[in-house]
Amino acid sequence: MPLLQHLDLSYTSIMNLPISFSKLIQLQKFYLRGCDLFMELPLEIGYLKNLEELDPNGTLITHMPKKVGELINLQSVSLDFDRYHYGNKEEQISNSIIPLSVISNLVQLNYLSINVDPDDERWNENINCVLVEIFRFKKLRTVSIYVPNVELLKMIPSTRSFNFKLIVGHHTRRFILRVTPELDKIFKHCDHSIKFVNGVNVPNEVKMNLRRFKALYLDRHMTIKSF
Repeated sequence: MPLLQHLDLSYTSIMNLPISFSKLIQLQKFYLRGCDLFMELPLEIGYLKNLEELDPNGTLITHMPKKVGELINLQSVSLDFDRYHYGNKEEQISNSIIPLSVISNLVQLNYLSINVDPDDERWNENINCVLVEIFRFKKLRTVSIYVPNVELLKMIPSTRSFNFKLIVGHHTRRFILRVTPELDKIFKHCDHSIKFVNGVNVPNEVKMNLRRFKALYLDRHMTIKSF
């Protein structure tokens, strides 16, 4: 299947990819959504130089391999990193969710989604470098990302217009929602949205960026009396 251009393995029980996967050099779109037994992108993914879309959302991968930085034609990337299995591996492969300079090589990106466990301390150390790298991209239009510290909003360039989907503020993942599933789903599909969690009052960093957003969700703000 060396001429294969589109491969969708979503919602299957696949656990790993064979070495022969590297022969799919014409592959442009690769989806692994919802493969909840899949734990690691192989180094061979670096051979897929024509890849434009990569989506392993809903897998158990714990970090992005450096080889992804060689996929310079990537335009759309959706990533979901699993902290639990990172902490339970006998030998840790990476102390960083996204290695330095991997993202900066993907200059064709126009869509980037990074979902992490808010309790994953690696992200607190990683997020600064990631923000610096992505804000250099000229073609990037949509960014969906978790920002643990509200002060990091200062890094957003005032001259750039992004379709941001932000979750701001440290919190713990919950399985019981404070809003109905329907409302939560609607908000997740909103463009230009910000979810501000566990804040005290409304920091200037949030106020200064409100003009960028069309949807605002204040989650667990017991001190706010006016806005």
